[in-house]
Amino acid sequence: MFEHESVQDLMALAHETPYGKKCSALWAEAARRAGAEGLEREELVCYMQLAVAFTLGGEVTRMVAPFMWVDKRRKERPDLVTESMQRSFGWYFKYLMLVLREIPQVPADECFRTLDQMREYYQGLGDSLKPYYLREYYMYTTLGRVEDAEEAYRKWQLADKSDLSDCAACDPQHEVGYLTQRGRWEEAVEVGNRALASSESYCSAQPENMYSHMLVPWLRTGNDAKAWPAHVRAMQRNSQRAHFLKHFHQHLFYLELSGSAGRPQRLQRGLELVTRFLPWWLEAETPIVLMEIATASARVFAAQPDQQERLDITLPGQSLPWVRVPDLANPTMAEAHEWCAQLALKIAAMFDARPGLEHPHQVAEVTHQLYHLEPAPVFHDTDALADVSGQFSPVNTDYRLQSALGVAPEDAADGTPENPADGDAAAEEQPPIVAIDIHGPWRELTEEQLVAEHAALGTSMPSIFSYRLDFTCDVDIDTAAEREPARQYLLEAHRLLAADNYMEAARAADRAMRTPSEEPISVRLIALRVLAVTALMAGYFAECCEAARHRLNLAAACGLLRVQLDSAILLVHGLLNQEQWSEAAEVAHTALAALQHAIDFPSGAATVRHTPEQLVQQTITLRELLVRALSEADLDTAAAHEALRLAELAQTAEQKVSALDQALNGFHADREYERCFAVGDQLVAAAESMLLEVQAEATVDESAQHKFKNAVKEACRILMNVALVRSEQPAMIDESTADYVENLLRRRLDLLIKHLTDETHGAEYYRADNLEDHGLIALRCRRLQDAMGYLERAADEFLALGYERYAARALNTAAHAQLQAANIPAAKNYVLRSLSLLEGKSWENARTAQDARELYQRIQHLEAEGEAYE
Repeated sequence: MFEHESVQDLMALAHETPYGKKCSALWAEAARRAGAEGLEREELVCYMQLAVAFTLGGEVTRMVAPFMWVDKRRKERPDLVTESMQRSFGWYFKYLMLVLREIPQVPADECFRTLDQMREYYQGLGDSLKPYYLREYYMYTTLGRVEDAEEAYRKWQLADKSDLSDCAACDPQHEVGYLTQRGRWEEAVEVGNRALASSESYCSAQPENMYSHMLVPWLRTGNDAKAWPAHVRAMQRNSQRAHFLKHFHQHLFYLELSGSAGRPQRLQRGLELVTRFLPWWLEAETPIVLMEIATASARVFAAQPDQQERLDITLPGQSLPWVRVPDLANPTMAEAHEWCAQLALKIAAMFDARPGLEHPHQVAEVTHQLYHLEPAPVFHDTDALADVSGQFSPVNTDYRLQSALGVAPEDAADGTPENPADGDAAAEEQPPIVAIDIHGPWRELTEEQLVAEHAALGTSMPSIFSYRLDFTCDVDIDTAAEREPARQYLLEAHRLLAADNYMEAARAADRAMRTPSEEPISVRLIALRVLAVTALMAGYFAECCEAARHRLNLAAACGLLRVQLDSAILLVHGLLNQEQWSEAAEVAHTALAALQHAIDFPSGAATVRHTPEQLVQQTITLRELLVRALSEADLDTAAAHEALRLAELAQTAEQKVSALDQALNGFHADREYERCFAVGDQLVAAAESMLLEVQAEATVDESAQHKFKNAVKEACRILMNVALVRSEQPAMIDESTADYVENLLRRRLDLLIKHLTDETHGAEYYRADNLEDHGLIALRCRRLQDAMGYLERAADEFLALGYERYAARALNTAAHAQLQAANIPAAKNYVLRSLSLLEGKSWENARTAQDARELYQRIQHLEAEGEAYE
């Protein structure tokens, strides 16, 4: 695959590639080639980097072989080892110790022997041994030597920080873990809070790793308001790569403990996480990771309210790494719990059977975690409704529920005016919002009874009865009339909203909620929507979120799924406008999870008469918002995955193109090249389908011609973008890829000439422009000779057509390329030709001319430096 690259090329490409299997393959090939060519120093560097790539790329156990090769080689040839390589070797010695302790087949004697070697190496570097003592503590803990572990921990605390110590957040994280294991919750919180508040710089693993460690301590000390947003932010990172599976158990324990303590929606979230990421179990890096996720998942399954409910999953026992157990298809919750518990105990028994182990303890610890953990303190929420919005902040809403207030419906809002004409008096008195009964008899009505009750209200607006039936009420605000004052206020609010009179519309909606009604639940829901929309349109985004969250939680409590999703959409818009990216993403994700739960488990509270087809548009909108939120939060890979899900839901070719385009950009931003290329292929096919779809429309509808031209422009943009992305892959471009890119450019040129030629840009212009594009692609493909040829021809053809500025642009690109190749004379020749075309012209101050002048100044500076050196 890499036969055309030199060792140095391979090393450069590996450095540019994100950690993962592709990166590891590049380092492995570079190491092999360096060895074959007798490049001893490069070979040593490559094997060291291969160990690093395995460690950080999700295959930590594979780092042992290259690491031990480096260890052997550095002893044979110490002259090859640089100071930075010594430090790197010392740093990754930590991970060697992690692998040894997390693989139960490694004898205890070998663990201790390697631990001695680590100490000797660190002493040779003059290190304080602080990092060593921490690994000693973990090794003694794993091997059951409690007193030795305590002594090592004490030494670690006393030792001075060194260059090989963990970062300012990772070091305290170990202390939080130590205190958590001993149930010293308050101390753990104090340490963690201090570390998170520190101004010292973190490594890339933080603060998400610390958040994961702090979840249960925060929960057990009454700080769930800190734990919940920390859980969300950490999981937004953790859900991007299977490498982060090692942190999932902390989140599942938190969700189960808090869910069982009075927040049952957390149990649903835990179940969703377990089932959604079950395929990642097949990539568990070590047996410990698999044991911990199995233990936490067992607790999540055991905590679900209906233990006989069946899951549409297969527990993949025969495909797991490290251990084999039977597969289990479509288990009940109880069966899934037992399967996970037995898996965790089987792995624990493997650790207790480690050769040379004197103090087995793992089975006892896992048994305690499975069955004997102390429950979390029960939540004593004052809110009568559960907050299922996914927002981070506590709820400060008075929902005015009859069950909470202890009032009868007829006494719920005494003193409220009986007629909209009394609105001024209402504004002065500000009576309370009408109390509602969310457990009313409407829950038990049949479909026929719901229809009759709605008809009896004589309203054109929705009611709790029509909401339960999932009827759509289309209200003509110009002709509609309502007989009761509360609904008259609502009608007035909608008319004012249509007239963009947001303030008065909000006032009318507020009055409606404070006016008695035969059926006040729907009045509240409709009014809250008006309040949320008017606040959003007027730029009062916090107020929009308050109303939308109120409506969302009320709808969820009443089992009105579509109203809940509509409210979530408004809430996400409000959060996005406040640049609360993580929170917006969580609200969207929570709403989508609620929808999926209602589909998977139709006996739940949020099921009425919906079919998935009825909810597709809301799902699409929520996923579009989720993609935007994740992109804004710089979670590009996560955004790309959501965009792929959005593409599957697309109802038109244009929607599919838009979603795949976002996926391509997301994967490209995170340099996920293989995924990028696969999505690029899908995107090109979708763009062609879009063209056919719009062209067919334009054939029968002359007015659609403009739409077709725009579709052609979009397809051309996509073809060019895919070609550019494909040319950036971390390897020299082979002939098949070059042919693929050539076909994309040829198809683009064909579309431009056939459909977009006009008086300004004819076919010859597009051919010249295509040559320039070929030059840009060739440069990205590291084909300098080909690039120069294309750019020269492009400049000549632009000149022949009278486009001097475009010719100068092509020559500037050629000059840049020659500078990068250190060919200063050639670069100077190109830039002088460019300047001769630009000087004295009307576009002398345009960007192209500015670029040429800057290039010329840079070349003069380089020439002066060269002369001075001579």
